[in-house]
Amino acid sequence: MKQHQGANIPLTHIIIYLCAMSINGFDGTVVVPVLPLMAATFKVTPADLSGVEWAFLIASAAVLPLAGWLGARLGAARVFRIFLAGLGIGLLLSGIANSVWMLLAGRIIQGVSSGVLVPVGLAMMYRNATGADRLRISRLTLIPLTIAPMLGPVLGGIMAQHMGWRSIFTLLAAFSMGVFLAACFCMKPEAPDQTATALKIDRVGLVLVLISTAGLALLPVAIANATSRASSPLTYLALTVLTLLAGALMFYSWKRAQKRPYPALAVGAFTSRMFRSATVSVGISFAALTGFFFCSGSSRSAWDRYADNRPDDVPRNSGIARWRAAHDSLKEVSRHPQTYDFGLCRCGTHHRNYCPPTPPWPGVCPSHVLF
Repeated sequence: MKQHQGANIPLTHIIIYLCAMSINGFDGTVVVPVLPLMAATFKVTPADLSGVEWAFLIASAAVLPLAGWLGARLGAARVFRIFLAGLGIGLLLSGIANSVWMLLAGRIIQGVSSGVLVPVGLAMMYRNATGADRLRISRLTLIPLTIAPMLGPVLGGIMAQHMGWRSIFTLLAAFSMGVFLAACFCMKPEAPDQTATALKIDRVGLVLVLISTAGLALLPVAIANATSRASSPLTYLALTVLTLLAGALMFYSWKRAQKRPYPALAVGAFTSRMFRSATVSVGISFAALTGFFFCSGSSRSAWDRYADNRPDDVPRNSGIARWRAAHDSLKEVSRHPQTYDFGLCRCGTHHRNYCPPTPPWPGVCPSHVLF
C-alpha cells in the first residue's frame, strides 16, 4: 500500500481521514443558513430550532474527553469506523426527520460522532509519525478543520435553494457511508491497549467539561441579557457561576488530572512548543479565512448599502438581504406577535400580511414560491 512521503502512514488512511474531517466540518456549520426553511417544514419558529444546534455542540464537546479512553480500550481504527458510521446514521436520520424530536435525535448522534472522530483520527495520524512528519500532517489537517466549516454555510444555502434542505443531510450521509466502506476495506483493526481495560474514566473532569460546555453554549445569551436594559441579577449570577466553573475546570486539569493517564482535559499539552505553534496556526488561518470571506468586496459593499439605510440597493439574492428580512421579521414578531405573520421568499423579499401567526406561512410573493 502506498505511503505518504516521509511518514509511515498509508496514503489511503490520510485520504480517508481528510474526507471524514471534511464531512465533520461541513456538518457543523451547514445547517445555520437553512434554519428558517427547516422551521417552516416543522411548523415552528427558527428560534425553536436553535436548541437543535446547541444540542449538537454540547453533545460533541461532552464526548470529547472520552475519545482517548475509547481509542485505547477498543482500538483507534475500530472506534474511528464505528463513529464514522454513527455520523452517517445521524445525518440520514436528520434527512428523513418528520418531527423536531427526530431532527434533534439525529443532530445529537452527529454531535457525539463528530466529538470522537476528530481526536481519534488525529491520534491515528500522529501515532506513526514523528518530528517533521507531524508538521506535514498538521498542514494537511488545516484543510478540513478550517476551510470546510467556512464553506458549509455557502454550500448549505445553495443546496437548500435548489434541492431542499433535506438534500444536505442525505448527500452528506451518502458521502460518509462511502468513506466508512473505504475505511472498512483499507484500515486494519488495531489491538486494543490491554492496560486500558483497568483504567477508570475521569468522572470529575468529565462532569466539569459537560457543565462548562453547556455554560459556554449559553454564554452569548447571558451576555446579551446582561447588556440589555431588562437584565436581572440572575443573569449576572449565571455569568459568575460560568466563570467559576471554567476556573475550576482549568485548576482541576492542571493539578489533579495530570496523575490520570486519560484526563478529561489535558491542559499540559500547551507546554509543547509544537502543540502551541499548531494551535496558533490553526487560529490565525481560521481568522484570516473568516475575514476574507465576510470582508470581500461584494459582501462589504452590500453591508455598507444596508448600513446607510438604503435596503432597496441591496441585491435581492444576497445573503445580506436574507439576513435583513429574517432580522426584520423577528423584530416585528416580537413587537406584535398576535397581529402579523411573516414570510421570507426565495428572492429575499420581506413580506408582511394580516393573518394568523402560525406557520406554514402563505405564499405571499406572486412571482415566487415561499421558501
